[in-house]
Amino acid sequence: MSLIQWLRSKSAAKTEPKKRTFAADIDDELDYFCLRKGSLEGEIHWLEAPLSVSLFPEENASMDYGRSTQRLKAIAGDAEEWDRRLKTFAADQMADARGLIAVWGSEDTGEKPGEVTKEVFMQRIAPGFLWVYPDGSLYFNYDADGMFTDHAIGFTVDAQNRIQNCRLEG
Repeated sequence: MSLIQWLRSKSAAKTEPKKRTFAADIDDELDYFCLRKGSLEGEIHWLEAPLSVSLFPEENASMDYGRSTQRLKAIAGDAEEWDRRLKTFAADQMADARGLIAVWGSEDTGEKPGEVTKEVFMQRIAPGFLWVYPDGSLYFNYDADGMFTDHAIGFTVDAQNRIQNCRLEG
């Protein structure tokens, strides 16, 4: 029995009126997800490239990914705007008064320490993965293209779509 068949049988066996959302419900619109260590993990098509996504279940509701799935569907249709907002937020937070961002460089990539403009910075960073929580909060991780050695840029977003912070992580 496949994972999808198993999940469907578990969903059908429930007599609760509340609809359960599983991988089978996601496949049609957001690509393929599979259950892995308590979260649904997979990839979606985001800005013409694959984006790794983890959906987390509602607390105290075993295998209920309904809210996380709904949230992902809501933001996936507006990927360009999310990308623009996140990049702009990071550039504004990291730039100095001259509008330049100090980069550390990386021996692995050949990047030399120095400075880049906000525009160059925004062109170079790219989505890496996304975590979606049932309370509506999000965590985006963006690849920094070797500008900060092997560090990435992490963004937290609240349920009202406000970007709370961004920071170098790694």
